Amino acid sequence: MKFGDVAIQQKQSVDRENTELTRYVKGEHMGSEDLHLRKWGELADEYLGPAFIRKFEDGDILYGSRRTYLRKVVIAPFDGITSNTTFVIKANEDKIDRRLLPFVMLSEGFAQHSIRNSKGSVNPYVNWKDLAGYEFLLPPKAQQAELAELLWALDELVSNNQKTLAELKRFQRIYFESLLQTNLDDRAKLRDVLIDIFAGKSPKGFSRQATDNEYGVLKVSAVGDGVYLEQENKTLVNQDEFNPTYEVKTGFILVTRANAQFSGVGRPCMVNETRPGLMLSDKTLRLIPDKSRIRERFLFQLVRSSPYRKHVESVAGGTEAKNISQKLLGEAPIWVPNENRQIKIENNLLSSDKGIELATLQLNDSRIMQKSVLNQIF
Repeated sequence: MKFGDVAIQQKQSVDRENTELTRYVKGEHMGSEDLHLRKWGELADEYLGPAFIRKFEDGDILYGSRRTYLRKVVIAPFDGITSNTTFVIKANEDKIDRRLLPFVMLSEGFAQHSIRNSKGSVNPYVNWKDLAGYEFLLPPKAQQAELAELLWALDELVSNNQKTLAELKRFQRIYFESLLQTNLDDRAKLRDVLIDIFAGKSPKGFSRQATDNEYGVLKVSAVGDGVYLEQENKTLVNQDEFNPTYEVKTGFILVTRANAQFSGVGRPCMVNETRPGLMLSDKTLRLIPDKSRIRERFLFQLVRSSPYRKHVESVAGGTEAKNISQKLLGEAPIWVPNENRQIKIENNLLSSDKGIELATLQLNDSRIMQKSVLNQIF
């Protein structure tokens, strides 16, 4: 079956000056490999460019046609507006169960077809014509409902594990934020507890991930939301350009210097484990703590706190790409209690880390099972 035979692109435009629609969806609102839309914007709160003209309806599938390797496929839970670079799709219900179509788009075959047919290097995009030509094996209509039930049951399992993980992270954050709000003494600047803020370097790299025997440089996406993702790297074109001075090692606290969105600037992660041979990029900073003043796990929580986050978003600059200087990052307000207090708090954080680690493993296992079943069907 061709994708274009089971999926119908919607191209209804909206005059934003004369519409009752109130919400919009950007690419940044859509999560990778997550069918559920968890964020959106209100039209009254933000100016949108002329590209935001495409109407979608409750139940439509939204697909990010740019950087399709991010695999952004979501089901709209309301009527709204999106940009003309987001495909709005309805199922051809004469040929496919509408509950099954989103999973076709999450399959590995569909993703690889979309990536192969994307054009451009900096911000690659796929055309609908190329996407519509994707061919796949579609089970008979009589079996589709049963398969849809199975895939949605697996999706519910993944969602429940996501909720558990989110609640554990929220508990940890609330615990630490309550300490910040009730202890107003011992305030300092981030620079006061650091030996250095060390900037990375970015030699030219191929788009592919480095193999185990190759040197690579981190992408900015290697610094996830509190999580280090070593697979987010690029192979060095010239392997001789690898500089061990910039090599990432276990125990490092990394912070993003630049990102396309404000929310991605100043984002931290701790490197709990890493393979050798990966360099910090020029968009990645390493915080080197003064261990006589601050403990590493405590510092990591500080750069995930709301006062730090508010500071970063208030001083980050840039038009297309947002960024923050090392100097301005060092101005971030922090709390530095005495060492005994830090040790007590750090021990509590480490205890909750164990629960978060277990929940993360359960979530990853459920995602692996979901992908395995999905790719066996399609």
